[in-house]
Amino acid sequence: MPDDKDELIYRLQTSIEKLKLLYEKEKATRQHLENINSELSEKLKQKAKEVEAMEVQISTLKLAKTLTNTVDTHDAKVKVLNLVREIDKCIALLNR
Repeated sequence: MPDDKDELIYRLQTSIEKLKLLYEKEKATRQHLENINSELSEKLKQKAKEVEAMEVQISTLKLAKTLTNTVDTHDAKVKVLNLVREIDKCIALLNR
C-alpha cells in the first residue's frame, strides 16, 4: 500500500512538471505570435498610408492630364474653379 501512494505521488509530480513545461512553452509561443501580430499590424498601417499617398498622386496626375488635354481654356477654368470650391469647403469644415 505505501508503495502505491508513493507511486501515485510520483506520477502526479511528473504530470505536474510536464504541464508546467507545456504551459511555459505555450506562453512563449503566444508571446511570439503577439509580437508577429504587432509587427504585421504596423506594416499594414504603413502600407495603408502608402496607398493613400499613391491615390492622392493618381488624383493629381489625372487632374494634370485633364488640364493639359483640355483644348478649351474655358473648361480648364471651370475645373480649376470647381477644385477651388472643393478646397474652400474643406477649409470651412476644418475651421469648425
